[in-house]
Amino acid sequence: PPVEYRFTNVLCASNGGTGGTSSTWQTSTSHTDSGLQVNKCYAYTVQARDSVTPTPNTGTASASSSAYTAAAIPGAPTLSSPSTSTLTLTNAENGNPAVNPTTVFAVFVSSTSPNDPKWPGFWVNSSGNGTSSTEVWMSDATLDALTVSNLATSTTYTFKVKERNFSNENTALGP
Repeated sequence: PPVEYRFTNVLCASNGGTGGTSSTWQTSTSHTDSGLQVNKCYAYTVQARDSVTPTPNTGTASASSSAYTAAAIPGAPTLSSPSTSTLTLTNAENGNPAVNPTTVFAVFVSSTSPNDPKWPGFWVNSSGNGTSSTEVWMSDATLDALTVSNLATSTTYTFKVKERNFSNENTALGP
């Protein structure tokens, strides 16, 4: 006879999100939950029962298993306060949590016009320089006060941001 399963949403030890739901008894061995918060922890237990009538035999619930949801792709950063060699960057975190857990961001310079060889293809570091060939992860608070420096006069720069969740899974670069 078919076995049925019930997935129960339980609290994570830390960084738990809201909106998680439990399943009803079902024959499927998987449960898809929706309406979850970005970059938050969700945990579930699973329990099985047979189809003996009139009263099915129900097993003990498993230990919980948890995972973090993905971070949301960030919006386009805002650039302001231009000078001959600096711009101030303000991050568009797109609803990712600032704490519990902290979502981190990396800023990429995808192009410059005219070409500034110091910048295209580099990641901005926490000092506002573009010297890193790999991501430099920073908090939203750092990016909201970041002055990007060593820029060429009369040059247009294109900055894109990506995010990483608590499980170290990256998003794509945003606009």
